[in-house]
Amino acid sequence: MALASALIVSPSPAKLTPSSISVSRRFSGRLWVNPISVRCVSSRADSIKATAVAEKPSTSSKSGTWQWNFESQPIKIYYEEHEEESSSMQKNILMIPTISDVSTVEEWRAVAKDIVTRKGNVSWRATIVDWPGLGYSDRPLLNYNAQVMESFLIELMNAKDSPLSSSGEDLVIFGGGHAATIALHSASKGWIRASAIVAVAPTWCGPLPIVFGRTSEMESRN
Repeated sequence: MALASALIVSPSPAKLTPSSISVSRRFSGRLWVNPISVRCVSSRADSIKATAVAEKPSTSSKSGTWQWNFESQPIKIYYEEHEEESSSMQKNILMIPTISDVSTVEEWRAVAKDIVTRKGNVSWRATIVDWPGLGYSDRPLLNYNAQVMESFLIELMNAKDSPLSSSGEDLVIFGGGHAATIALHSASKGWIRASAIVAVAPTWCGPLPIVFGRTSEMESRN
């Protein structure tokens, strides 16, 4: 029976105030200062099965690469986009896997497809991204420390040519494990904007299930 906890962080209705800053010697962006509120929730895999839909309509899915330039080195970043055609207002979700050698976009794929096919007043478009050096993204020889990963996330969310360029201010971030920590730190500094951050731990899809396989004893579902 799998148990997962989520820390949901969302800004208060206070008006965002931009101010120019230098994030690091590699990135210069905009500072968005606003208070945040924190809400913690936990759930078991079998506690949400009642909300699952037996048969989901097909979704529109596509994959691609985005070029991140780091220290004069082009790095191809793999991403997937999942959405369903709808006349409802559309909002965006960024899903980032756990920072692990065996974690990839596959960690979030089933979750993304479930969310985008749910019916309501709002339709969702989910973008899943592999970290540089991990998953299906390029793996150049770099010192993949927290600063490098944070620089990547900041650039991904602010670059005009990134797959998130049209997301606006209603973007929700889903992060597994340490990925959520980096997103929370960047948001607290005002380097990225998100209407909410869902920090999920432990990583229910890996690394152990990916390495050793998934059995019925690991989680219970109908």
